[in-house]
Amino acid sequence: MSNTDSETRRNRVVLVDTTGAVIGEADKLAAHRDGGELHLAFSVFVIDNDGRVLLQRRAPGKYHFAGRWT
Repeated sequence: MSNTDSETRRNRVVLVDTTGAVIGEADKLAAHRDGGELHLAFSVFVIDNDGRVLLQRRAPGKYHFAGRWT
């Protein structure tokens, strides 16, 4: 796989219906425009033994939720 192919795959998301069944794929930016499209995503929660949760702030230049704490 070339670098271009790898880059293209990183900028795509898997589209799903309301039951979670895969129905296709879309460009990542397009999937977030105009109300967005339902797609697979994930979250990571880091919690230490004292119950503290690690938070991070999204970069101000991000196209989606820029500057938000997550």
